Amino acid sequence: MTQALAISEELLEDGLDDWNLVDSLIALAYQAGGEERFRTLFRQSLDWLLENQYIEAGTLEEEGFRAWVGAPKVIAERVVKLCESLEWQPMGDGCWLSNTASGDAYARAHRS
Repeated sequence: MTQALAISEELLEDGLDDWNLVDSLIALAYQAGGEERFRTLFRQSLDWLLENQYIEAGTLEEEGFRAWVGAPKVIAERVVKLCESLEWQPMGDGCWLSNTASGDAYARAHRS
């Protein structure tokens, strides 16, 4: 989980300034694990972030970010299926990830 935690912390730090495209989490996982491990690292990071309520996944609407509703495992499955349907190359067509207040607090406390 060490690599996944590092990925998660980097995503949270990036999320202090703005919402993240799911592409960002894919890229961080790919950089850390390459072709062979990025899916595993992506899922471990996503699960940890959602289960700890550090991020929400959703879409951008005219009024701003709109989080998907559901249990963390259900949301994680939805994100993974979306990424798979886009062959892990969403290029902006995937979902967005937004830090929660807890996620912002965690990122500030664990800044590198």
